[in-house]
Amino acid sequence: MSKNELSKKKKNKIKINLRLSWKAFNQNRKFSYKTPNESLVQMVSPFLKNVNTFIDLGSGSQNNSLWLAENKKKVFSIDYAQKNNIYKNKKNIIFKNIDLTNSEEIKFIQQYKIDFVIMHQFIDHLFLEDAFDILKFLNKIINIEYIYISFLKTKSFGSQVVGKKLTKTSYMSPISKRLGAKFKELHTFYSDKNIKKSLKILNNFSVTNKKEVAEKYFEKNKNVKNFEVTDHYLLKKIKKPNYCR
Repeated sequence: MSKNELSKKKKNKIKINLRLSWKAFNQNRKFSYKTPNESLVQMVSPFLKNVNTFIDLGSGSQNNSLWLAENKKKVFSIDYAQKNNIYKNKKNIIFKNIDLTNSEEIKFIQQYKIDFVIMHQFIDHLFLEDAFDILKFLNKIINIEYIYISFLKTKSFGSQVVGKKLTKTSYMSPISKRLGAKFKELHTFYSDKNIKKSLKILNNFSVTNKKEVAEKYFEKNKNVKNFEVTDHYLLKKIKKPNYCR
């Protein structure tokens, strides 16, 4: 094992603590997002007329799931740190509490016809190896037509964004100072090389749209700049030609 890798035992311990942190975050309604992500809306909206069923991986406060449900779409809203469906009155939101890094739990996706997979700020909260495993799994599912995916990039900087280094690509930082230092989140930053590798794993899909978003903000009462850069991609299943003999 190289100095940039973690033992399986240490990684599992970190994952347990991350789940507890996200549960604490999700239970505090002050941190909930009320509106969908702007880039997601811009990139997904043109396809809404032609698709019916979505899966929102790592749905968190379910803001993106709610937007889809309000557009009369069926949504499987998946998050491992949310106890229940926030929007119980929305019957077209089907919530599942699932750890998607668990190879057995993720298999449930194969039971359904999923037109569109949403991965907004999802894989960049996982270890790189776990993210690649999920992408490999999704690439093999025949019934997925579209994938929306975002990557947190290595261009990002600032103490609130980056945090303390864990591995070559992953860092730990507090989810919110209002929750306290013990509640941390994992950020995995994607180089252009690792984004290219991710898209290569998803080789049954082609890129139809790409958008880079840069956000600047300052820590409270400090003249310290934080810079977060995210690439957003819209992928479409490549249609294989039918050859007649």
